Amino acid sequence: MLGTGFTTAFSPLPSPDLPFLPISTPFYKIIVPTVDTLRYDFLVQNLVRVGRPVLLVGPVGTGKTSVAQAALSKLDSTQYTLLTINLSAQVGAVVMGVG
Repeated sequence: MLGTGFTTAFSPLPSPDLPFLPISTPFYKIIVPTVDTLRYDFLVQNLVRVGRPVLLVGPVGTGKTSVAQAALSKLDSTQYTLLTINLSAQVGAVVMGVG
């Protein structure tokens, strides 16, 4: 019996508390909030605020960079500066100036 048990009608409009993205936002910058992304965002922000180091690990393509950049971009810009350095397996200690 289709429709049985539903108490509210479907609304195609998003909730008013969700932010709208500009049409020019690149696809790779769109992060869909999930339980995991919200959890990691909360943890990273709070650990950074209390001066604790944070290391995100996981397989390629799991969103480590996106989670880090999203969490860090929400910090107070008068107190924190965001600098992104992309590394790969080919980057050695000598290139980084520590070897």
